[in-house]
Amino acid sequence: MLPQLSKNPLTWLKILLVGGICGALCDQIHVQGEVLWYAVPVLLDQAWWVAPLFGGASLVMYVSTSVWAPWSERLAPAPKANGEIARELLWFVAMYALSAGMHRKPLWLCALYAVLFVRRLVRRRDRGEALRAPWP
Repeated sequence: MLPQLSKNPLTWLKILLVGGICGALCDQIHVQGEVLWYAVPVLLDQAWWVAPLFGGASLVMYVSTSVWAPWSERLAPAPKANGEIARELLWFVAMYALSAGMHRKPLWLCALYAVLFVRRLVRRRDRGEALRAPWP
């Protein structure tokens, strides 16, 4: 099965720009948290190539998920409401920020991640399906 990729160049440009900006903003969390640094910073202590790298990675993710998403959706369709997508995004950014704030205490960070994972899993209505492997 061939992937269903957009033929609209504006879609590709949006993915490149939004992925680059959002990736650089998340990277900025780690820069400000002193998790990482760049030898030749250009803007806000980041290298010039950070945003283009995340933009390119976003395009690669778009293409690669377009390959396996139809197969995955046939096995377990998972419609997401906009509110649920926003909550998942907030969790992602929160965990990113947590990794920046606690990077000097990796065991505590790992324990906190485990506790939060179990808490989120327990609250899911579909926890049985979430624990099951996506293949028979």
